[in-house]
Amino acid sequence: MRETLQPKRTALFATVAGLAGLAVGYASGGWTRDYYAVVISDWVTEQTPAAMMNWAIQELGSTAETLQVLSAIGLAFAVLAAIAAVGLVVGYWHADAFLTGAALSTLLAGALAFVLTGDLLQTVLVAVGVGLPVAVGEYGGTALGKPRPVDPERREVVGVLGALLGIGVISKVLGDFLTSEAFQIDAEPLADAESLRERVETAQTTSLGIEGVQPPISEIGDFYNVSKNAAPEIVQESNWRLRVTGEVDEEIELNYRELREHESEDRFIALRCIGDSLNGDLLDTALWTGIPLAALFEEAGLQASHVEMHAADGYVASVPRETLENGFLAYGMNGDLLPREHGFPARIHLPGTWGELNVKWIEELHATNDPVEGFYEERGWNGHARVPAVAKIWTQPTNELEDGRQEVGGHAYAGDRGVETVEVSVDGGETWNEAELAEPLPGEDVTRQWRYRYRKEEEHEVVARVIDGEGDLQPQERSDAFPAGPSGWVSKTVIP
Repeated sequence: MRETLQPKRTALFATVAGLAGLAVGYASGGWTRDYYAVVISDWVTEQTPAAMMNWAIQELGSTAETLQVLSAIGLAFAVLAAIAAVGLVVGYWHADAFLTGAALSTLLAGALAFVLTGDLLQTVLVAVGVGLPVAVGEYGGTALGKPRPVDPERREVVGVLGALLGIGVISKVLGDFLTSEAFQIDAEPLADAESLRERVETAQTTSLGIEGVQPPISEIGDFYNVSKNAAPEIVQESNWRLRVTGEVDEEIELNYRELREHESEDRFIALRCIGDSLNGDLLDTALWTGIPLAALFEEAGLQASHVEMHAADGYVASVPRETLENGFLAYGMNGDLLPREHGFPARIHLPGTWGELNVKWIEELHATNDPVEGFYEERGWNGHARVPAVAKIWTQPTNELEDGRQEVGGHAYAGDRGVETVEVSVDGGETWNEAELAEPLPGEDVTRQWRYRYRKEEEHEVVARVIDGEGDLQPQERSDAFPAGPSGWVSKTVIP
């Protein structure tokens, strides 16, 4: 039996086959849903128990997404390696039949890739990527129709690993190229792109220049991006349609050209993730270009209490019609077209709501009196909860100024209620002082920089709180992100 199994040879070539299958899959699909590992990652997300997902979102933050992808890649590797191992063992058992095991592994790996992606090129390359190492291992492990009970020699190991390295390098180059090509957008740039970028630059001048604190307007590459998907949905503008359906007087359909022909508006709007930690950084403001949702609903004649928002990736969120009154359909960001990772061709913005309701890759607005639960609502989250005010302390924990004073600061946010005042305590909440606020950005649903400078030599606790535009003091009581988003006063201990 040991001669038939050949454990060391089987382990080596099964590992090589699994890694080669991962590499050539990336080479032929890039980091898109044409790569079976991305499909597996999305499947892992769908199958993860709600309690585990909610714990990961709260405790691990953005690291949870990385672990999700790594676990999917690990699962894909394990499956391909297992397919290769089965093929090798079958080949040893049937040593008199030429490369029987390699043929079996090739068929199984190809079938897996085809079922997951439906892409012919991905299917062929993954099949060959797994089958070829199995063929080499099977052929080297048999002689004259019988298994050879020998371990792989050093020369053989070096040769196989060298070939794997070469495949890996080539696959990385090809996969990166395909990913870049898939993310490219061929649509016409925004007509007033230059003036929009100038508006962004003007807004940046409101910055208080606090070391360690991000600017008032986040660059596109720095704007937080959270998704249930391992890779952005790739939607071509030529195929995109937005439909308004359901309980309406007249269903309407809008293509990308027609969307761009509507009279546009430009709005500074902030987004905050419901899974953000109390003092986390999943909070950003940008300048968005698009059209008011009210115009679409007026044209369609909305006759229902709720609207379901359906995305191209299958994501769904539902909101009462009142939430949509000041809603926005965005197709531009900071003077550029909306990037794919932020929802190109278009996404929803609903001022004063958590990020999970601001649906990306939007394709349908369905009016109904019996709305379905959204993806996160099914898992216990309450994205309809009012976004609480918060004053983030983003200095680490304070900046030392040349005159000996200390500086603490960050961004404040209160949804669409606006930030009226930020108060700071440097004695753990016993006494309070008003912080300096940056000039407000245009718009209501935006962040606002703040800072406070003071002198104190002993260890102390800094606490910050907000009075919003409605005159309400931010509640002190802390709550976790689950189920309705984090709330409470942010504090940091300062040790001079």
